[in-house]
Amino acid sequence: RLLRLARGAFLAVVEHLGADEADPGPQPGEEAVALVELVEGVDRWPREQAKRVLFGAEPAQVVPALRQWLTGLDPRAPDHDFALLQALGVLEALESPEFPVLERALSAATPELRAYAVATLARWADRLPPGYPWLSRLAALAVDPDPAVRLAVVVAAGNLARPEVLPALLRAAAQPRDPFLDT
Repeated sequence: RLLRLARGAFLAVVEHLGADEADPGPQPGEEAVALVELVEGVDRWPREQAKRVLFGAEPAQVVPALRQWLTGLDPRAPDHDFALLQALGVLEALESPEFPVLERALSAATPELRAYAVATLARWADRLPPGYPWLSRLAALAVDPDPAVRLAVVVAAGNLARPEVLPALLRAAAQPRDPFLDT
């Protein structure tokens, strides 16, 4: 709302100064594209401010911009998983499940992103499409080499509270434990 007010004030000043009236200004969605590009930035302030604005925007404008931006990400780039984490967070804030993005995050190279994606899987569980292999994804990640991912599976299984998750829990319990969790 504040951004709209500021933009309106700016446009009023520009109009008063005699700017070209034929220029319609930013079209719907253009602002979302520009903000989405800031999401992967290394500078925290612009990144957090862009996410704050995106969280309050219309999902119908933000989600297509995110999809377009994600297709251009280089999977070999060192900051790929960080960018994917930021995109997943924006989608969660907008309550807009995007299962291709979730699948990419569940298969990520970094364990932090895989653990976050497991938690997202549990939060989106009530909106999973029919036939989505959520149980096999949990079971596979229950034997992940990283203990944080295995712990995320256990927490997600507890949040899902469905009897079908018991095999995934048993698989996770059979794995080596993190020594910091045993203290």
